[in-house]
Amino acid sequence: MIGHSDDIALISDSPMALQNMTTELQNNAAKVGLRISAEKTKAMAVGNTQALSLSVDHKDIEFVGHFQYPETVMQIMTYIHE
Repeated sequence: MIGHSDDIALISDSPMALQNMTTELQNNAAKVGLRISAEKTKAMAVGNTQALSLSVDHKDIEFVGHFQYPETVMQIMTYIHE
């Protein structure tokens, strides 16, 4: 999991594991009064994308072809890998 401000990126090599991570995040957020918006949440898949689905609160999450993640997080990731 990568986080910045109120954005979070969940990364997995398995659709089932990603759904489990999403559900766990949703449950933990609810414990402190937060909610994940299915309308604002986007997913991106690399590789075999046949029959992929992901949901939050029984609502489907939109899959997109690309997205821009905050630049500061990318700088942190670069620093960690050096």
